[in-house]
Amino acid sequence: MFTFLNSFLAWALFAAAIPILIHLFTRKKLKTVPFSTLRFLKLMQQEKIRQLKLRQMILLLLRMLIIVLLVLAFMRPTVKEDASWLGNEAHSAAAIVVDNSLSMAEMTRGKSRLSLAKIKAREIIETLKAGDEITLITAAQPAAVAGEAPLYDPGAALTLLTKISETHAGTDIEGAMSTALQALLKSHNLNRELYILSDNRFSLPQTGFDGAVPASMRIYVLEWPEEKVRNLALTGLEVHNQIFEAGKVVELSVEVTNTGSYDETGRLVYLLLNGKRVAQQQVDVPAGQRKSLRFHVIPETPGYQLVEARLEEDSNPLDNRRFTLFSIPERLQILLIGPEERDRLYVKLALQPDPSSKVFKIVEQGNKHLASINLDLYDVVVLCNLPKIPPDFGRNLQNFIRNGGGLMVFLGENVDLRNYNREIFSRFEIGRLGETLAGASENDDILRFGAINFDHAIFQNMFEKRPESYKIDSPAFKFAVVAHPSPQADVLIRYSNQAPYLLERRWGEGKILAFIGSANPDWSDITYKGIFVPLMNRAARYVAGRAELPGKVARAGEHVQVSLRGEKWKQFSLLTPWNTENRLIPKIRNDRYLLAIEHTPASGFYKLFADGELKFVLAVNFAPQEARQKPVDVSEVEKLFPENPVYRLPVNDELTTVLERLRFGKELWKLFLILALMLFIVETILFRESDESAKGGETVVAHHQHHA
Repeated sequence: MFTFLNSFLAWALFAAAIPILIHLFTRKKLKTVPFSTLRFLKLMQQEKIRQLKLRQMILLLLRMLIIVLLVLAFMRPTVKEDASWLGNEAHSAAAIVVDNSLSMAEMTRGKSRLSLAKIKAREIIETLKAGDEITLITAAQPAAVAGEAPLYDPGAALTLLTKISETHAGTDIEGAMSTALQALLKSHNLNRELYILSDNRFSLPQTGFDGAVPASMRIYVLEWPEEKVRNLALTGLEVHNQIFEAGKVVELSVEVTNTGSYDETGRLVYLLLNGKRVAQQQVDVPAGQRKSLRFHVIPETPGYQLVEARLEEDSNPLDNRRFTLFSIPERLQILLIGPEERDRLYVKLALQPDPSSKVFKIVEQGNKHLASINLDLYDVVVLCNLPKIPPDFGRNLQNFIRNGGGLMVFLGENVDLRNYNREIFSRFEIGRLGETLAGASENDDILRFGAINFDHAIFQNMFEKRPESYKIDSPAFKFAVVAHPSPQADVLIRYSNQAPYLLERRWGEGKILAFIGSANPDWSDITYKGIFVPLMNRAARYVAGRAELPGKVARAGEHVQVSLRGEKWKQFSLLTPWNTENRLIPKIRNDRYLLAIEHTPASGFYKLFADGELKFVLAVNFAPQEARQKPVDVSEVEKLFPENPVYRLPVNDELTTVLERLRFGKELWKLFLILALMLFIVETILFRESDESAKGGETVVAHHQHHA
């Protein structure tokens, strides 16, 4: 079957009309002068003119045919034939997807699966010739084209292939396929081939590619023999505490998954804190199952706490490590606002019973000039019996909490409940304050503590044993306000009549704790109870999220955006897990530094420095599903491309003969160029003869006209 690969150039065939137009507009008109005595000469002249006209018509046709042949050559005429004598002269376009995700690091027959896949990629490239289009695509998240695309030199493609290395990222097979299809759709070559060189441990797209698939494309999928391996993977590392203190226990859990074919017994899992081994356990995991281990560590100093879990080496070394982090603030900045000193006194004493303590730095403020306070200087704001919240201050609080600040609210006898409903409870969607409750006399106790959510972070590790509500030395309340919480608010403590006493609301990146009671003895005796000091201490630590050192846990291959506030830093650098240091250029927006960490192929800690000082830590891990993923069958790929042939490439077979047999076609553009060149030579010869004849005829006519 005859076809044109660049058929979009067919419009250029209109250029064949150019010689006709030139002929029509440049044709000479001869003036006829009859001579009665020169009848024989006239007959000879007419014969000469007929010969000239014939040559001109032949020249015209030749010129038109030359243009047509040149245009057809650029349209790349091709014969689609499967006959072996045509060979593989037609050019090919090959999109080669090389899976360099974490699972490809698994060792088999002394080599990693990635090494074997690259050997197959080399065999494929060596079957291609100069001028073929080669696109190398890495499938690790995020899928990307390796180097420039397309390449037309197999040697350059082989050099680029050697630079593809293992990563800890998952497989982005959908992105890799989409990138490959886009490259093949742009190609005008007859043979278009998609190679998927992977262990096939990925999830295929649920839907097809909706017409974005070349009809003539052939798909080749690497196929692996079934093998039994021994392999454990660390698929989880989680910190369970939400409040951290130096010298206090932190609980963590480690998930171990057996992705191999054999039961594993007595395998060692150990934990490192800031590079120092602090705990270890042995684990037994049957094949195909997972186990969770509990660890307890005690951080000794404030600052970043970098946690790493490790396994003994096995068939896949890349899934034997996992990372996470938490931080212990060195000092919390707390702003305590109340109209009188006695309104702030009990909270201040609970947070700082010893004036020499450096855990909390407390700044006290009255109820005047609130809108002028720079809240960015503080981690926690505590309101104690503040009569009214000015609207400007309410808006400042909103921005403060949205950016990670913490707010603790205590009521009191001076509080305007309507104002609080508008500026606090409604603004932050906590609910609303309703009716008040009071005893018949000042000494009547009307309420006590009811249900307490002991699973909340504030109450974890507060007691040696988990108490029941009736065992707590509950405060007695003489006066109370009934709050009606919104669905977005969580009730942490209830009164004995089921009304809320302590409400939590998360807003933006910050937290709010609303105590529906007073922080002085006017309403209750809570300030004299043993629960008050630890409750204030842990509540302040809990809402002080802004004080936590900036850090994040991400997956390998993710792009992470970092936003830092602070001083006017000049230089930012990123220290990677492989101990290379890269300079980062920030964008400045709203007095914050925005930095992008875009290259995270390996698990480990990425440390961001500003002018040499550590300001952010990113813990990167492989995606758990990458270790647990089972290989898909090639038949699933066939379902995804129902209109295209899908071939299996056994990893143990030699591919050269197979690929050369499947490629077909012969491009004829060289033949068309040769024909155009031959016609051009003929046209040149005829043009010269025609030009000489025309000059001779003009001479004869001019001579006889002179004698006449």
